[in-house]
Amino acid sequence: MVSLDDQHRAIAFTFGDNPAGLRVRRYVSMMAARPITLSNHAYIEWSSQFDCDEADEADEADEDKVITQVRDGVLIPGTPKAR
Repeated sequence: MVSLDDQHRAIAFTFGDNPAGLRVRRYVSMMAARPITLSNHAYIEWSSQFDCDEADEADEADEDKVITQVRDGVLIPGTPKAR
């Protein structure tokens, strides 16, 4: 965990380079829960930033593959399901 802000209901976290076979460095994710004022619900905003491995930076198609791996392997499985 990099930061926790109870007042703004936000958290940021990171993990080491190349976790679980993902070819990324300097990964940081930020999440914030925003209230929806007309109901008893919240909107979760989740964003991530990272660098692709240096060998991948020259090849845009390879970079797109890494982005897809992060989206499909980290973000989508970690997204809370609506009730």
